[in-house]
Amino acid sequence: MQAALENPRLTEALVINAVLGRAAGAALVQAVARHAKWSPRREIRAALLRTSHLSLARALEFSREIPAPLLEEVLASSRLPAPIKAQLLRQSQQSP
Repeated sequence: MQAALENPRLTEALVINAVLGRAAGAALVQAVARHAKWSPRREIRAALLRTSHLSLARALEFSREIPAPLLEEVLASSRLPAPIKAQLLRQSQQSP
């Protein structure tokens, strides 16, 4: 998986499609969420927040940099567990 993520021909769109695909497992989501090249990208983070496999710690980290209205939109179509979604929404409302 790491070799695939390092492939210079891999595009952001392909990564997003991979993590949002039905066959995407926890290992893929975790690998992308930790990857130095892919995890800092805003669109990748939004896609990861739509999966069901992102950890609470990563979800909190990624959601901090997304404006509250966009975060609400992302979470509306997210497969994250309800308690994680609720925590992210609470955090976004408390942020200045």
